[in-house]
Amino acid sequence: MEKCIKCIYLRRGNPLDPLEGIRLLSSKVLELRAKWHQEIEKRSFNEEQMIDQNAEFNFEPITTPYCLRFSRLDPAPGEEPVYQLCYYANRDNTCKDFTPAEESPDEA
Repeated sequence: MEKCIKCIYLRRGNPLDPLEGIRLLSSKVLELRAKWHQEIEKRSFNEEQMIDQNAEFNFEPITTPYCLRFSRLDPAPGEEPVYQLCYYANRDNTCKDFTPAEESPDEA
């Protein structure tokens, strides 16, 4: 899975923060922000349990990267999408579809 980090197919879920851009620091905003962080932690815990059970992800994972190449994100009618985790797709680091992302001049 080490190679996945440098692959063009690697994707990471990024949940939209409903409180982004709110600069007001009222007690209500702080309470809502704490609830949002609890929700993210709960989802992270649930995702870890799904990984332990080798379950399929039919929603975009936010704590574990997934492989765009092996995911089925445009399923047939009546089917659910499947997000193929890099953890499952490339456990032994020998992915035949590995395609390195181009390095920017700053990274070289």
